[in-house]
Amino acid sequence: VLASLTLGGYDASRFVSNNLTITFAPNNERDLVVAIQSITTDKSSSGSNTLLPSSAPIFAYIDSTVPQIWLPRSVCQAFEAAFGLIYDNATDLYLVNNTLHQSLVTRNASVKFTLGASLNGGQTVDITLPYAAFDLQASPPYRGLANSTAYFPLRRAANDTQYTLGRTFLQEAYLAVDWERANFNVSQCNWVDGVQQHLIAIPAFNSTTNGTGGAL
Repeated sequence: VLASLTLGGYDASRFVSNNLTITFAPNNERDLVVAIQSITTDKSSSGSNTLLPSSAPIFAYIDSTVPQIWLPRSVCQAFEAAFGLIYDNATDLYLVNNTLHQSLVTRNASVKFTLGASLNGGQTVDITLPYAAFDLQASPPYRGLANSTAYFPLRRAANDTQYTLGRTFLQEAYLAVDWERANFNVSQCNWVDGVQQHLIAIPAFNSTTNGTGGAL
């Protein structure tokens, strides 16, 4: 499916609508920040479906320039247990051999991210990624690899400034940003075949508006 980019508005046919509106974070270099309230999976080999406990929510930056998802080490270890992943210290990647790859494809587990504007409570939205979103290939010379190999696009973050939802996440999420009002919305992608394009313009901010928006 081709990506979608709309300047000055958004394509309402491309996502499942929700009421979550998030204000920009204070840091201009990491402004599109969401609260990850929980991460769960429907099929886990460890017996636990919880990958990020609701008692340990985090903030993460949505960044289309980064391919992977960067999460705390403890969360990565929960992914390891749930999916049988093995961390490769030489490349800092979760490389997936043929046996594990076939097992993961057959299991076809999904991962659900519950996002909000704050770490606890309030309006939330669920973004569900099928295993296909994580079934990626890494090729030389990336990370010193000698051969192309399947890998699971999860990276261990050193600290909270690295918590990031990259392009892996954006395969299944639609991002609508109102730069003038400094707010945004993130929604689950809509994969209904043949749906008609529905472009909606975001009105320009002016002195007669109060800046609280409603454009998204």
